[in-house]
Amino acid sequence: MKDLVSIIMPVYNNEKYLKEAIESVLNQTHNNIELLILDDGSSDKSLSIIEEYALENKNIRIISRENKGVANSIRELLEYANGEYIARMDGDDVSYPNRIETQIKYLKDNNLSLVGTYVDIEITDYKNEDDKLFCEKIFNFKLDKDHQCLKILNGHRICHGTFLGKTSLFQKINYNVSLKTSEDLDFIFELIKQNYKVGMIDKKLYLNRVNSNFVHEQKCLDEKYNQEILLSKIKFLEDRIFNREILIIGKNKYGNQLFEILNRNSKFKVKEICESVDNLKNEYVFITDRYNSENIEHKLTTLGKKNLQDFIAL
Repeated sequence: MKDLVSIIMPVYNNEKYLKEAIESVLNQTHNNIELLILDDGSSDKSLSIIEEYALENKNIRIISRENKGVANSIRELLEYANGEYIARMDGDDVSYPNRIETQIKYLKDNNLSLVGTYVDIEITDYKNEDDKLFCEKIFNFKLDKDHQCLKILNGHRICHGTFLGKTSLFQKINYNVSLKTSEDLDFIFELIKQNYKVGMIDKKLYLNRVNSNFVHEQKCLDEKYNQEILLSKIKFLEDRIFNREILIIGKNKYGNQLFEILNRNSKFKVKEICESVDNLKNEYVFITDRYNSENIEHKLTTLGKKNLQDFIAL
């Protein structure tokens, strides 16, 4: 059979959901797969669960070592992959049965390098339908055809566990192992910067489990969590904002954090944080006021400014 897919699964203390995650891979309609699992120093029963499945399934291979984090685990697993394609999977999530089959077909039909999918969300430690829908909106979005990076810069994310791409892509673009919260974002930005085509399937083919910490980080723009994400976004935008004065619209904690990050880099000329775009000249505008973002974008557009080229809502 052709189209061997190497599914790489870093695992860290996932004993509660791990069996379901592994079973969801073994039950794929595309059955030409190898499942590569790395136990990243788990202190629960994760390793014994993995070993149990590996004894019964010759297409499962395992690695176990001390904790080094997700990005390190992915890079290590990639060294053992034999497939034409790489698919990501997390040890507490679920891939729906036709996930891999659907993604491979979509990737080929649209001549893409990497494709993600829409997801269902389950919040594991409390129930709140509004928060569930809030998280789904982060991951379930249509990519802008002209600027694949736009919605991602705006705050959306392709669910990392749904990544499927050509093995050659993962060999050319490395995960940054120094990152803890934005390794997937950094990978996508690097991919787009090098003109690889990314796609998004608007069908829910994956169950993504999150907890209250994740919801809090997204809703409250947690400073520690956002540090890496903002740095990844600035790195991607560097060529656009270099040699231009920078204006930040939004006097809030998020705007202040962005100001501090930019101000620490002598390459950037940060003008000020303000509340309006009155008297705007040729500055590059970062919008950090999420409540009035649409109105600010509309006003900038009427002034002849172009999204991404002259301003971006973060």
